[in-house]
Amino acid sequence: LKTHVFVPRLLTRVDVILSSHRDVRDVVLSSMLMFKACLAPVGETRTQRSHGVSVRFQQYAHWAPYVCYDMTYEAMMANRTAEVERLAGAALGAAPGSIDAAAVVAER
Repeated sequence: LKTHVFVPRLLTRVDVILSSHRDVRDVVLSSMLMFKACLAPVGETRTQRSHGVSVRFQQYAHWAPYVCYDMTYEAMMANRTAEVERLAGAALGAAPGSIDAAAVVAER
């Protein structure tokens, strides 16, 4: 299940919660370019209002206490194979080297 919205009832229904984030400057720029949205949840369209960066960060903050692994976008882009290893460890309890992370990356 992938969601941005914090849904407390999910906390008792999942085994693992993972999150990811990007540098806030990249988030603001992306939101402005893709949705013509900015920091505040304002705008003429529902899309602009729902992609206000402050709303996204509030949701992220709600999830943060329950996350067992928080992936940074920059780390994933720098070394996808290493990030797959870390995700497997967090989500599956996999020991380093116990999965073929390079094969997972190649499948994308």
